[in-house]
Amino acid sequence: MRWWKFIAYLTEDNKNLIANWYKIQDPAVQSEFDITLRILEVTSDWKAAPEIQELKNRHAGLWEIRFRIVQQEGKKRVKRH
Repeated sequence: MRWWKFIAYLTEDNKNLIANWYKIQDPAVQSEFDITLRILEVTSDWKAAPEIQELKNRHAGLWEIRFRIVQQEGKKRVKRH
């Protein structure tokens, strides 16, 4: 059951910053972001979900979506959020 629906936020000049960010990501990042949103939309209580964090103070009412990408580049491991 889907508990949540994600909608786009547009800036005053009609820009969708999340969509713009998403378009320039490589497929691994896009995939992990998509999976994270699917997990969150069926999670009824976000307070216990590690994929999301409620912001405080002047950002109260907003939530930060969290995910991690680990890629192997030769012998070096690269982590991106």
